Amino acid sequence: GLQAVADRLLAHLDPDGEEPPEEDAGRDDELWFVRRKNGVLLFRGRMSDPVDAEAFVETIDTMATPCGPDDQRELKLRRIEGLKDLVNDATGPPRHRL
Repeated sequence: GLQAVADRLLAHLDPDGEEPPEEDAGRDDELWFVRRKNGVLLFRGRMSDPVDAEAFVETIDTMATPCGPDDQRELKLRRIEGLKDLVNDATGPPRHRL
């Protein structure tokens, strides 16, 4: 009905949706780690600057590009593997330039 049309119009005019709750306003960027006894690492974070956030997503998604048409891995798996590759590249042995 009319409510559905209004909802679609609002979604089109304001694709970012409602502003986050005030409790999140002004919080700093954060990255949390939890190491489990079995070696598994859980992490979660917050990146408040939209430019930094976009650069992060673009970098990870670029590294998560499928390795050819037969690559059947899910995006979430390709993303974590891309993040691990990024860390390994950053911490690996120095590269000699010619």
